[in-house]
Amino acid sequence: MSSPASYTDCIETFYEEEYANQIADFVEQWPDEQLFWVEYADVATYEGIPVDDFLENPHQVKRYYERALMEYAEEHDEGIDLSGVTVRLTDSEGAMERLSISDLEADHIGTYIAVEGQLSKVTAKKPLLVIGAFECGNCGSFAYENQPRHKQKRPNVCNNCDRDSPPFNLHIGESTFVNQRKLKLETPPDEAAQAEGASTPVYVTGDLCDLGGSNGLPDRAGEQVTVLGERRVDETGLEGRNADPECDTWIDAGAIVFHGTDDTEIDIDAHREQIHECAGVDDPVTLFRKNIVPTLEADEKFETVLDACVAWLFGSYRVDQEEGQYRGDIHMGLIGDPGTGKSTLLSELAKIAPMVEYRSGTGLSEVGLTAAAIHEEFAGKSKWTLQPGIMPRANGGHCIIDEVDDVLDGETKAIHDALEGDQMVKIDKAGISADLETRTALLASGNPIHGRFNRHEPLDEQLDMDPALISRMDVLIDLVDKVDREADAAKADRYLDAYDEIATKELSDKPTDAELVAAERDVPIAVLRAWVSYAREEVFPQLTSEAKAALREFYLMARNLNNGHDSDEDAAVPVTLRTLGAGIRLATAFARCELSDTVEPCHAERAKQVTQKMIGLNWDPETGQFDAGITDTGDLDRWQQLMRVIIGIETEYDDGVPTEDVIEAADAQLEMSVETIKHGIDKLLERGAVYELSTGQIRTT
Repeated sequence: MSSPASYTDCIETFYEEEYANQIADFVEQWPDEQLFWVEYADVATYEGIPVDDFLENPHQVKRYYERALMEYAEEHDEGIDLSGVTVRLTDSEGAMERLSISDLEADHIGTYIAVEGQLSKVTAKKPLLVIGAFECGNCGSFAYENQPRHKQKRPNVCNNCDRDSPPFNLHIGESTFVNQRKLKLETPPDEAAQAEGASTPVYVTGDLCDLGGSNGLPDRAGEQVTVLGERRVDETGLEGRNADPECDTWIDAGAIVFHGTDDTEIDIDAHREQIHECAGVDDPVTLFRKNIVPTLEADEKFETVLDACVAWLFGSYRVDQEEGQYRGDIHMGLIGDPGTGKSTLLSELAKIAPMVEYRSGTGLSEVGLTAAAIHEEFAGKSKWTLQPGIMPRANGGHCIIDEVDDVLDGETKAIHDALEGDQMVKIDKAGISADLETRTALLASGNPIHGRFNRHEPLDEQLDMDPALISRMDVLIDLVDKVDREADAAKADRYLDAYDEIATKELSDKPTDAELVAAERDVPIAVLRAWVSYAREEVFPQLTSEAKAALREFYLMARNLNNGHDSDEDAAVPVTLRTLGAGIRLATAFARCELSDTVEPCHAERAKQVTQKMIGLNWDPETGQFDAGITDTGDLDRWQQLMRVIIGIETEYDDGVPTEDVIEAADAQLEMSVETIKHGIDKLLERGAVYELSTGQIRTT
């Protein structure tokens, strides 16, 4: 490296040739704006400055860039003083070599690097002492010391009175503080699977603390980012009597690049021709459906599930105007018997979705669904940190939860705002304020209450999913394992053929030459991913008048399932406007799959076929009617009626209502069999709506 003066002159020339317009704009905003960004790609392609100088000596060279900017402004902008300006080297164009957290080595210490990961935790903003002003207790003069990050450094000698180790007191008013946050950069979930990946602490100071949103970095918790900065070691641990040669490290951030919602690894252009070919066939949705999980034989019900999955992947687009908000993400619930292919399906969908968070219900206790402020040991100190849950991490993409029946009710009840309206989680605790967007398409899968569906009981009573989740589902489908010789034979043949082909490929000397039929995809996963990504980014179909009429007619037909238009106002409601909204989203998604600019009646018809499966769950065999309360609230209307009967008569008793009196009253007032009433009392006891005082006596909670 040349002398500081000549090196600064080279940077001034670089500014004049490459950044003159940017500096002119920056000067106009000074001093309100004190941060100036320089792109790595611009320095790397400029012949007059070796970019490696910055990478190898970031702390020193950064000062040269700041000094050069001050001198340039003073010379070109009528002597303006930019003292205190901060210059940061960023890389929004991705020109710098990217490292994963597991790539970090000892050789990276002291160098400026770019590390990719996910912001899994963010602390509150707190002041950090960077220059300590220490007042000598003998003469009152000040000694100034630059401070290390983890331990206060005090002066040993007073240069004014020449005394060794005089008493020094830190003078807060004369000292220099900056804002600081601590971040946890973690291996992204798609690389770490369901296990917790590697992580590294990251420190951000000054202007970077407020980067990213109205509340600063907490608003971006859960997002995937590239952190550019110097990898440093805790030097305090290397000194003193108890020095330890094994070092703790962190990244002193110089810049953060947010990846946003686009999956940069998907090369749409490379597959553009194939995408248009696929979307141009007679039935693109069926083509896509058949390639989701080719190793499984699909009966009619499973084909409906796959159609719904196609819609879930493509989704609709969000409408967010002053006059109204309409979400575009499609939420889907899948409750099925073991062995019906749920887990295999979810695994394949996770491969196809361009950006996805995939967790099991049992693994959600650590990350949660929404977000939380947690007090824990982090970066060597006990701190409050913001920990985003699975839904903020999936913002802009897809979220899959398997075994959702293992999720605690308290977790699922917290997601109302996360799934509807603004689709946002608000956190304000322990000094941390954040608004985390949760605009993701949720797919929740689980098992029936007793492990398998009982064909002798209504399906709705066997859904082991919290009402808060059920009420937000656009599609809720059951997969019942029915015994059917012909269907079972077809499923067995497909499974055996797929296994045989894949096993043969495993044992082959030339796996690429193995012949696949049952296990082969007509459309490769890379094309499916690009197809979804392209449609979600570029295709925004609008409803035609014919499609609107078809959706309207279906809604009116469904509302009249109980002859509701001609019955009294107390009749059970078959569907609500939520069903119509779901139909719009489904139809739009199918149009997107076809890369259509318009939503046509054929798309509405397909949406109708999927929606009918959900309405089928609303069938109440006790009353012979369809009741949206089953899937809209998770509780049958008849149980609410039974509760009203109990409340109405319990005031007549001092020690609880005898169950036989409840049965007698309900039998007289409600259209229920005695067996159903007894079953209803058991249900209310299970849900805690009533409790048992003694054998045969109950009271409401």
